[in-house]
Amino acid sequence: MPNKLLLYVFLTFLKGGAMSKKILLQSVINKIIAVLICAWFCSGAFAAQYLNIASDAGDAGVIPGNVILGDAGVRKIGEGDIVFPDGQPYTGPTDILEGTLINDGTMLSSSVNVASRGTFRSAGIVTRLVNDGSVETGGAVGNFLTAAEYVQHSLSALSIKVSPADSDYLEVETGSLGGVLKVYIEPGSYPSGGTIYRIVRGDAITGLFRSIVNVNMADVALSYSYDASNYYLTVMGGVPYVPLTATVYNPGLVSNSSRHDAIVVGNAGGFEGFTVPDSSCKTLHITFMQSGTNVEQNYLLTNAYTGSGDIPYLPHTIKDLWLAGDPTGFDTLVGGGYQFALPTPAAHTTIHFLLTRAPTTSPLTWFQGALPVGCRLVVEPGSADPYINTVLPLNGGRIIIGAPVAPAIGFSSLLAGIQTAGYHCPVQRHPSVPVGEASSKALITLAETTTFPDPVSGISLTGSYATRFNATSDLVDPDADSAEAGFTVGEGNILTIFRSRGHAPLPAISSYLVPGGTSNIVIALNAVALPKLSPPLLLSSCECD
Repeated sequence: MPNKLLLYVFLTFLKGGAMSKKILLQSVINKIIAVLICAWFCSGAFAAQYLNIASDAGDAGVIPGNVILGDAGVRKIGEGDIVFPDGQPYTGPTDILEGTLINDGTMLSSSVNVASRGTFRSAGIVTRLVNDGSVETGGAVGNFLTAAEYVQHSLSALSIKVSPADSDYLEVETGSLGGVLKVYIEPGSYPSGGTIYRIVRGDAITGLFRSIVNVNMADVALSYSYDASNYYLTVMGGVPYVPLTATVYNPGLVSNSSRHDAIVVGNAGGFEGFTVPDSSCKTLHITFMQSGTNVEQNYLLTNAYTGSGDIPYLPHTIKDLWLAGDPTGFDTLVGGGYQFALPTPAAHTTIHFLLTRAPTTSPLTWFQGALPVGCRLVVEPGSADPYINTVLPLNGGRIIIGAPVAPAIGFSSLLAGIQTAGYHCPVQRHPSVPVGEASSKALITLAETTTFPDPVSGISLTGSYATRFNATSDLVDPDADSAEAGFTVGEGNILTIFRSRGHAPLPAISSYLVPGGTSNIVIALNAVALPKLSPPLLLSSCECD
């Protein structure tokens, strides 16, 4: 049927002479034009259709300018390359689902959307660019990509090239930064220490790259600075000059009730620069970044910020605190018994972890003081392990698991201590993790015999240590070593063990009687319903890093 038409164009250059390539390309272009002319006469039937352009891995195809017309969209499929050497006048969306789309002209497409397996390489102009995969500036060093609106989500990458004298850059009207910045240094030369590149330029820029990856010259240290209109990349040093780089705290600007701060983890130093967010800030993002120098033990007060006294508690107006990026080496920034410099959240704050790497060792504490009453710890899907037993809400709260964690020895004692103090700390699967993924994304690896005094809901367990549940709880797809080590259920409570659809059969469950009571373990095949969270969990993740 006409309104179901999907046009697949395979532009594959055959091995052979230039003439055969020219004939093949001209033939394909003629077919494209013929179909588009047909679509022009039948525009009503072809409304809102997509043109699917494909190239296989290792292949490349070139589509000259002004060939794709109308308001239909374009989908790039296949793992090969497609090149638009000039602009294309079509106005529908462009979805790069696989492979690479290369463009150096002006695209009138309403939006260019780069999926996780796609790459957009360009030194041209686009209206709106949404990056969930990879965006690269094209051509020689010094080229720039222009996007009226640029959005980079948390699992994507922007790649730029720098030379001693110049760099690529991204020019935007509005930009929301996140994910990774990949820097390629021109081979055969080193930029001088102190060189500053303005790599993102715009009118309104929010967010931060959660990490900077020096792709091809690891011995050149990079840092950054930013304001509301620019993101700067600074060369801290290369061979043979590598300066001492102190740890610094960079506070951001409040935008849409969120503030985005960054901690650059370098050699010994304090956190001068921290300022308390004002009452308009409802969400605070703190991103850890590496300076490129070796992190050494800190012998300075970690609360050396601009102000007086210890770093205070965050305002109660901040309901959500996000901790992202690479905190490797952050644990060395404690010395002489001083605590780390993270400001302590207020009571009932939700603390989200979205780390790219776990700390190298378990930190003594993340904050200036113990967490107050009712804080919730959320390990977001995709986060590295934040060592939850070092940041437990000792004054009661909730732990929400969306990525695998492995508490160190002492986890069980901490849980018991919370209840002894009169507080509760239930453990629950993250609401965005489907029940069928609990065994890989909501998995706790135990390092000791553990007692959960409060309800456990929707998570999976592994580790060959016996586990006791003193409150009615449920597990999903526990591993065999955990099941064989055995589950004990406190008197008057029930442990329900669910097997999700598509998962392997449940292992043999060893259960043990409570002295004076009856062990009550139920095996079920139905999906587990998570308890409601009050207040509701913010699920926006760090797309605005």
